Amino acid sequence: MSYPTEVVLEKVSVSDEIYTINEVFFNDGAAVKKGTTILSFETSKASIDLEAPSEGFVFYNCRVGDQKLVGEIVAVISSENALAGDYFKTPAIQKESTSSESDLTNIRISKAAKLLFEQHKLSLEDFGNKSIIDKHDIEEYLAAKANSSKTSTVHVSFNPLKIIIIGGGKHTSVCIDIIRQNKQYDIAGIVYTRYQPVDKILDTDILGGPESLKDIFASGVRHAILGIGGLEDISYRWDTYQYLLSLGFSIPPLVHASAVIEPSAKISSGTQILAGACIGSESVIGENCIINTKAIVSHHCSIGKNSHLAPGAILGGSVTVGENTLIGMGATVFYGARIGSNVIINNSKSIFSNIKDKTRVG
Repeated sequence: MSYPTEVVLEKVSVSDEIYTINEVFFNDGAAVKKGTTILSFETSKASIDLEAPSEGFVFYNCRVGDQKLVGEIVAVISSENALAGDYFKTPAIQKESTSSESDLTNIRISKAAKLLFEQHKLSLEDFGNKSIIDKHDIEEYLAAKANSSKTSTVHVSFNPLKIIIIGGGKHTSVCIDIIRQNKQYDIAGIVYTRYQPVDKILDTDILGGPESLKDIFASGVRHAILGIGGLEDISYRWDTYQYLLSLGFSIPPLVHASAVIEPSAKISSGTQILAGACIGSESVIGENCIINTKAIVSHHCSIGKNSHLAPGAILGGSVTVGENTLIGMGATVFYGARIGSNVIINNSKSIFSNIKDKTRVG
């Protein structure tokens, strides 16, 4: 028996636990290919496209305008063009009623909020008629309660989702720091690729080589980040990304807290936006890209999958960059230029005109 592949809403913003569905691109039961954009959702910083993890028939657990918690299933991809009618049903949270009849209310509560809710033995009555409760709701309630009783603020811990980092080189350290700062995930460990580290990296355990990935997935870890940079071998980064997807891993975007992403920009899965980078209005960044430290992508740019903007690179407005392209440190691409696929632009170069595929500049 074949089970549908679940599409889960991943955490991409440091502070947000609730996202809004912006657009749904197909009707229930429509046939989609792997990698096809099936919906988009909005965080406080950006609009994110969500792609089909496999080929099949899409069925949605959301509508445009719905608010969804991080970790909720928003769609499934089925190998059959039908889905059991009760597939998306989840148990209601029981809300005790003062009336003689029991009152069951469907209240959705995030994982982080649920931990706080149980830890502080709260009642749903404390939150009025809310149909969805996140960590911030509970933290605000606890702070107000603490202030009213003149007690100190309660400090609580959050147990996020498990994630592994694939790599073992210097870019792995960058990813570890961002994940720890964002407090989005709990790092289960590192899976090295071509070179085995001699010791832990930033006190993070080495779990094994690529052969361990299937066992790690079977153990319940579902999320992965590529700690592989794109400077030495950009194709190897893409091959590893594809292999992780084939095993079933979800590869969420990784965004440094200091990055600036305009709300109308779109960031694809696996893409990493590093410290101080800026993404302008209505720009689209393809999957598995690296927008490195203080790189600037101005308004209405488009960057193809698996490309890398090195630290300090600048794209003027309406620049198009193809797939598997590397733009070096401090390089500048002027307004409207079209850069092809598999291009390398060396450090500090200024590009005023279009660059053909498979070209090296400098």
